[in-house]
Amino acid sequence: KTSLGDAINIYILFRYIWDDPIEFQENIRKLIEENYPKDSDEQEFMEKIIFKIFKRLVGSIEIVDESKDPALLRIWFPILAVCQHFHSDTKNSFINTVDRSNSQTKISGLLDACGEFIPQMYTDYNAKDRFLGLNLKSVYYVVRFLSNLLAIVINIYNFVTFEYDQET
Repeated sequence: KTSLGDAINIYILFRYIWDDPIEFQENIRKLIEENYPKDSDEQEFMEKIIFKIFKRLVGSIEIVDESKDPALLRIWFPILAVCQHFHSDTKNSFINTVDRSNSQTKISGLLDACGEFIPQMYTDYNAKDRFLGLNLKSVYYVVRFLSNLLAIVINIYNFVTFEYDQET
């Protein structure tokens, strides 16, 4: 865990150093090529880690501060593992129901909804430690998959029976 945390912190530092995304990619690619000059597989592996995996593990927000130059500040932060279990339907429900009349009501709505979001994420995050990682959502998807599979088998059986009856 410490090595991953250190790597994420280094990634965040590089994001602060090279604020422009294109400049960031160019400079990181140069660093990878310098450190792995003859191993294209290793270069590709490092690029996947940095440009795909770290992109999911690190987030950013933009804050406007008129007293500073530049006024727009980008803050980079690690995303907690539990946040990967934030349901898209819960997110969409929040987006559709939150009061957007001004930024204060939007933030207030988010803080009120956190009482629902956080326990739901921790429940799903801790489900991975249960027997077979079973939780209500995974059971639903397994039952749905099995029912679809059963429907396909029944349709094939009906088709074969129909074809057999026509031949006789």
